[in-house]
Amino acid sequence: MFFVTARPGIIASATDYNLDHAGYDVAGLYVRGFLDLFKNVADYKTAQRVDIESKG
Repeated sequence: MFFVTARPGIIASATDYNLDHAGYDVAGLYVRGFLDLFKNVADYKTAQRVDIESKG
């Protein structure tokens, strides 16, 4: 399962750990890079979901 979060990339490993220990099978985790932090959250997440879907 792919996850798109508004969390910054610096805590990606902690986010992955939390999802794993909650029982989720994480196939991909999309977190915000530094420049993404200045974007609207909804716009960022929509763009990431479009990218995931374009990859099949």
